[in-house]
Parts: sequence; C-alpha cells; structure tokens
Amino acid sequence: MNFTYAHLLVNHIPIIGVMIVLFYMAMGFLLKSDKLFLASWIALLGLTIVTAFAYWTGTQAFGGLAKFQEINVQAIGHHAQWAGYTLWGMGINAIASLLSLFSAWSNQGQTRPLCRWGLLIYNLLLLAVLLQTAMLGGSIRHIEVHSH
Repeated sequence: MNFTYAHLLVNHIPIIGVMIVLFYMAMGFLLKSDKLFLASWIALLGLTIVTAFAYWTGTQAFGGLAKFQEINVQAIGHHAQWAGYTLWGMGINAIASLLSLFSAWSNQGQTRPLCRWGLLIYNLLLLAVLLQTAMLGGSIRHIEVHSH
C-alpha cells in the first residue's frame, strides 16, 4: 500500500465521523443524555488522530501525484492549504473535547452547557471546513468536481 492509497482510504473518515458525532450530540440534547456527549467527545479525540494521519499521508502522496502531467499542482496546493486548516481545527477540537471531558469528570460525570453548546456549534462550523477540504481534494482527480 502506498501513501496515495492510504490517504484515499482514510480521508473520508473525519468528515463522516464529525457528521455522526453531530448526530450523537443532537441526540444528547434531545434525550438529555450526558453519556452521548461524553461518547461524542471521546470520538472527536479519535477523529483527530485519523485527521492527522490523513494529513500526513496526503503530504506524502503529493510526490507520487506530481509526476502525472494531468494533475493540477495548484489544486493540490489549495487542497493542502485547507487540509492544514482542517488539521488545526481538529486539534482545537481535541483540546476542547479534553477540557470538556475533564470538566465532566470533575463534575461527577455531568456535562456543562457551555461545553455541550460550544462543541456542537464549533463542529458545525468545522464540518464546513472539512467539506471544503474534501471538495478541493476531489477536484484534483475527479472531473465531475471541476465543473463546479
């Protein structure tokens, strides 16, 4: 398995994962369940690790793609720039999740409204960054994305 294949294999996981986490957080509000929030925040820590792996494999895959004449190197550059935003965004997400988990731990497992609402809103915004990164990544090789 080369880096390009590894990147293509894992790069969708953060997007789908954040969507699932948002669903669990929404259910946490609906069901008034601290456990759903705690599980969501733990999942965000895992998704941050997967995002870092996707970023790393993407930088490694660049060398393999740049040799093809039909590859738009400028598109790769735009994608890489947004991938950096995504990595930073997920890093901030991980720190906020850790702080929220610690806050709940120190509060006998009860989550705080600021943590619940803050991470929900932040992840909605972060999803937009993830989707932009994905769209730019798709434009590197998918002709159907180029037309938009």
